[in-house]
Amino acid sequence: FDAKIYPNPASSYLSIAYDMEQSGEVTVEIFNISGKKMMHSELGQRNNGNYVETISLNGLENGIYMIRMTAGDSIHTSKIKVTN
Repeated sequence: FDAKIYPNPASSYLSIAYDMEQSGEVTVEIFNISGKKMMHSELGQRNNGNYVETISLNGLENGIYMIRMTAGDSIHTSKIKVTN
């Protein structure tokens, strides 16, 4: 499972492009560098196919974060930088 996260660095939103090989629930979580969960977004059930999701970054301060996207049984983790 691979996801393209852009723009990076980001200010007010992130776009996540990904391909679902099988149906499943999709969630996105953002953690600060200390591991504290700063954001959780349930994107819902997705069938197999290509998707682009937009995630608001409102409320996140400038800094480095880890984003974890779960799609069915697959997990993608990336580092993002937020600059306002």
